[in-house]
Amino acid sequence: MEEVARLYPHGELLFIPRLYTSDKWGALLVVEHFSLLPAYHSRTLVFSGPTSCAEHACSSSHHHSPGSSRHHLGNGGSNAGPYSATASSSDRHCEWVVDLYPKGVWFQRCQLIVWQGTVEVPEAVLRTVRLSLTCRHPWPVRVQVGVLVWATSPPAGGNGGVEHIARVLRKIHRFGGEDRVLNFDELLSFDELNGPEVIMNDNGNLRCCSSSTMYQGSSSYLVGKERDTLKVHIVIAPLSEICPPFIQ
Repeated sequence: MEEVARLYPHGELLFIPRLYTSDKWGALLVVEHFSLLPAYHSRTLVFSGPTSCAEHACSSSHHHSPGSSRHHLGNGGSNAGPYSATASSSDRHCEWVVDLYPKGVWFQRCQLIVWQGTVEVPEAVLRTVRLSLTCRHPWPVRVQVGVLVWATSPPAGGNGGVEHIARVLRKIHRFGGEDRVLNFDELLSFDELNGPEVIMNDNGNLRCCSSSTMYQGSSSYLVGKERDTLKVHIVIAPLSEICPPFIQ
């Protein structure tokens, strides 16, 4: 690879993997019955993928199906738990944990114990649609992360809307050491997804607009027959050291 990068102009670009949507490189996170999801709650997906794009360096990925790996988290804004190595960990595969917060993030009030004493940390609410990606690989991993969000096109010619990928976000990140979480804030417009002027009560359960009536609009990012499903595809492509640090 070093020789190709040296002999050909921009040769290093030949080794930058594309964001393929096959199961080998990513997984689909589906949030069904979106309107019933309480404020600040999240949906989680766990899957694994290769740590290298070279065929000789990895075999088939171990993918947990979305139906079996999604589970409901309670209130709170914390991310997935700390990394812990397991007996099944492999240098050729990395386990990823995706936490999607489509209705805001709530950090509850807590007590921080430091050497000077105890410090009270006030609660904080983030009015954002957040996706958190946690790496559970024992060694540093450099990857290109793509997040693809599905949407429904407006009906035309008497036909219903067509589902398509409407938004793509991409980041290059190196996971390792204490840096094991990558956040995508403002994944979507909070108001576009949840409705205008959404208000949460102290328990985080009430959703209403300024006219005190329930918001009846349907976001274009909600798909399915009832327009009540949120679909997000996560694609992770490993990068070699020869790949440039940023992709234009």
